[in-house]
Amino acid sequence: MGTLLLGHGAGGGIEAPDLLAATDAAVAGGWRVLRVEQPWRVAGKRVAAAPRGWTRAGRRSTPASPTC
Repeated sequence: MGTLLLGHGAGGGIEAPDLLAATDAAVAGGWRVLRVEQPWRVAGKRVAAAPRGWTRAGRRSTPASPTC
């Protein structure tokens, strides 16, 4: 099918129950799923700094893929 890129909200991580359910459903439907942990969570912070733009952060944290 294609690739589905999922990111979490401010209060959770990539193991949040809603993301896991969405991942399971998408994989069962034939999709490849990439779950992205936000950079501020990887750095060990509990709260994100004010964003300058998702595109910039997204480019740094997502792999190049012709299907994205």
